Amino acid sequence: MFSAKNGKKIILFFSDDKDESSKKMQDEFIARADFVQNLVKDFVLVNVSFSEARFSEAEKAEVIIYDTPDAPEAEKNKAINFVNTLLDDINLARIYNVGQTPAFYVVSEDGLVIDVLPVSADTTEARFMEMLGGAQEKIAAFEGDMSKIKKARGVEKAQAIDAFFEKTPVDYRYFLTGLCKSLVEADKKNESGLVGKHLLVIANNKAVDYFLDQNPTAASDEFIAVAENELLLPDDRQQAYYTAGYLLAQSGSIQYGKIKDCFQKAYDANPTSEYADKIKEMVQLAAEREAEFEKMMKESESAANAPAPAPSEGANVPPATENAQ
Repeated sequence: MFSAKNGKKIILFFSDDKDESSKKMQDEFIARADFVQNLVKDFVLVNVSFSEARFSEAEKAEVIIYDTPDAPEAEKNKAINFVNTLLDDINLARIYNVGQTPAFYVVSEDGLVIDVLPVSADTTEARFMEMLGGAQEKIAAFEGDMSKIKKARGVEKAQAIDAFFEKTPVDYRYFLTGLCKSLVEADKKNESGLVGKHLLVIANNKAVDYFLDQNPTAASDEFIAVAENELLLPDDRQQAYYTAGYLLAQSGSIQYGKIKDCFQKAYDANPTSEYADKIKEMVQLAAEREAEFEKMMKESESAANAPAPAPSEGANVPPATENAQ
């Protein structure tokens, strides 16, 4: 995700110049040259800015893309790149679960979240540096975990990855896809019993990507595919099929047969689970929706194929032609 070939960790700063806290911190110390020079000794600095000027430029770029057919190709490509970069940054803020600005994340070169600095409108330069000092301890712990994972093999590697996964807050597990894949590869026979859990995580993270691309059907299909993996335990399989059906249903899809099939397979995966009765209700609901939809389609088809009604008495009927007489 990021490039830090020199081994430095990254400070990822989300800012918005319409936000007084962001502007205050930047004016007081964040944008000051000597402050920046001090930080770059140990970190790579990345500022994702959602400035008003940037959004204004994006609006102008969209005019060039969509409303200026005679614009030079080079100008159009530049406009497309500008808009795409802004959209990428918006998606980046979403997957990092940025709730407000300013927001500071200390991340690895692969984008893994090591620490989130709890800044506020009152954060001073001295307080910020204190937070960064605390982050150094977390960086050391992170490096220790990564070293342990790198050295381990087989089941031990799977267990080390899972331990790190569990330490990671739920909001930041999206970035652990690579480690989850390493777990699956290290424990091909699922001796740890952890493979199914992490196959589901991989599917979920892929589904997030599809949702960001506004493709809920592909997101659902990711869960259908993983549900058919023989390494999944019954509860994991049930969760995968249920999630596949749920995603389709929530998207407003009219693929009621597919939705019903997903819920039915979820129920069949473990009919005695604590969720089985609720899933059975979802099967019935999807079946009812499917029947209603099929009935509506048949009625629509019948109406389209029905003969035109005969003209009523007294209607203006064109005179017969001479040949017809």
